[in-house]
Amino acid sequence: MTTLTTPCPDWCQLAPDDHDVDFDGATVHYGPDFGMIEVSQGHSADGTSTEPLTGSTGDTLDGLDADDLRRLAADALRAAYWLECGTDNWSAAVTTALGEWMEAQA
Repeated sequence: MTTLTTPCPDWCQLAPDDHDVDFDGATVHYGPDFGMIEVSQGHSADGTSTEPLTGSTGDTLDGLDADDLRRLAADALRAAYWLECGTDNWSAAVTTALGEWMEAQA
């Protein structure tokens, strides 16, 4: 863990002294928790992003049963909407998109 010298992005969920440093020396910021999906982005010492804001499972996907796969799919969908919408109004966007999808399934 490292202590930051630049401010976190608004979406970062970590305390200033609780960040990882990746193999390139970038500080890694973690966004909201989406169950099985974690959202992160690396920033250099001057605060510029070193990689795109992305989501990952953080773990292997071995041994998932049907319920685990459904949970992963729902978590991935929420994370995808958050990534597309940014930090503003993502909850409303997810609710709208899921409502539209459910109507289409009826």
